[in-house]
Amino acid sequence: MDDKPKLKWYFRSATLFIIFLSVGPLVLPLIWLNPLYSRNKKIIYTVIIVVISYIFGAILVKSIKQIMDYYNVVFQGAPLPQ
Repeated sequence: MDDKPKLKWYFRSATLFIIFLSVGPLVLPLIWLNPLYSRNKKIIYTVIIVVISYIFGAILVKSIKQIMDYYNVVFQGAPLPQ
C-alpha cells in the first residue's frame, strides 16, 4: 500500500513551530536532523530563528531595564522594609 516511511512526530513542521515558540533556538538540532529539509532550507531556517531569537531577546532586555528604571523611581526615597 504505502511504502513511504511514517514521519516522526518531532519532525513535522507544526511541531517544530510549536517547539520554537516554546523554547526558541533550542529547536535548531531538530531542524538540522530533519531528513526532509535540504541543506539550503536548514541554513535559511537557522538564520531566521537566530534573528527572531535575537530580536525577542533584545526586546526582553529592554523591557526588563524599563521595568527596573520604573521601580527605581517609584521606590526612590521610600524606606526599605525591615
